[in-house]
Amino acid sequence: MASEKPRRFIIHQGWLDLKGGIYDESGQEFARLKGKLISLRAPVEVIESKTGALLFKIQRKLLAMRGTFDILSPEGQLLGRVKKKILALRPMLWLEDETGRRLLEARGDFAGYNFRITDMEGKEVARIDKLDGFEWTKRLLFGDLAPFFDRKDKYALEILDKSRDPMLLLAFVLAIDKLVHES
Repeated sequence: MASEKPRRFIIHQGWLDLKGGIYDESGQEFARLKGKLISLRAPVEVIESKTGALLFKIQRKLLAMRGTFDILSPEGQLLGRVKKKILALRPMLWLEDETGRRLLEARGDFAGYNFRITDMEGKEVARIDKLDGFEWTKRLLFGDLAPFFDRKDKYALEILDKSRDPMLLLAFVLAIDKLVHES
């Protein structure tokens, strides 16, 4: 039996996360990202490009002991919650369902740009990798500090387990970026 090719998305967040896009494997815009400049909850709406329909929304949970983002349906129903481990050398986050049961864990590299997402049995279900078309130029100018001079983030989400909901994984990626790089 031939294994299926992983499903891939590119998430491109613009400066200050006010807008951006999610692109499919063929480079077509799948969804638009819409954020707010001034908001304690730092919401991001994900809107389907073809229809203009809201797919999901993420927003910061205000009263929480640790960094937490809620994933909400278009109707405002809680679909999941992303939490960040408080003290860790490398970023570690997890996705819970609406009842608080852990579904997935994400462990990042030291800079928090590349992650491996596993289920609770340890099976890798997805990968997140930071992309940068001009990495060599910034490395030449700034050395190892180059990623910190980028105003736009591009991430590749590679879904290895096709049984996983791609919308939930996309929401997980957006929340990870917010929790790791804006907290």
